[in-house]
Amino acid sequence: ANGVMGRPVIADPEITEVNQAFLEYHAPGGTTLAAGRQEFKLADQRFFGTVGWRQNHQSFEAFRVNVKNIPKTTVTYAFLNRSNRINGGEWEQESHVLDIAIKACKKGTLAPYYYQQDFDSQAGGASPSTTTIGARWGASTEAGDWKLPYHLEYAQQKDTGNNPNNLDAHYYRATIGGHRGGLRLKLGYEMLGGDSV
Repeated sequence: ANGVMGRPVIADPEITEVNQAFLEYHAPGGTTLAAGRQEFKLADQRFFGTVGWRQNHQSFEAFRVNVKNIPKTTVTYAFLNRSNRINGGEWEQESHVLDIAIKACKKGTLAPYYYQQDFDSQAGGASPSTTTIGARWGASTEAGDWKLPYHLEYAQQKDTGNNPNNLDAHYYRATIGGHRGGLRLKLGYEMLGGDSV
């Protein structure tokens, strides 16, 4: 964009922007409603987050509902009207995000999710719209003095809306850790596939 070629991109433009300006209501029983420009994060931010290491964070023009009064279950739903990008650009969209965390057992949580991101065609040229469906399982077990937390996740991402590309990408993640006293060990594998377009 600035005519400088052959160098790594530093996506931190010299801008000042309001990242959050929203109204939030906490209803009795554990339900929260929020509307306006807001930052929010889901799980490990693989698919939704603030890109918080950048000078300008990503935020959304959104209506969001968090429900925590269902036994052993937390539900997050959001309708996104616009993404405010880290470079100062805006992507218009009509997207739906649903993330459910279910305490399936004493030390395990199952979290199915559905992320339908439907961008307008001006969002970066061709529409990058996708639908991602997946689930996370996080739990912990013990072996002697060791605590062994682990995480398994799978998702499939396909083109949606007016995306001109034919996408069928798969996401895998598996981690296992070991905790004993002050010692922490962790081993993981993560892969996000893609299609050539």
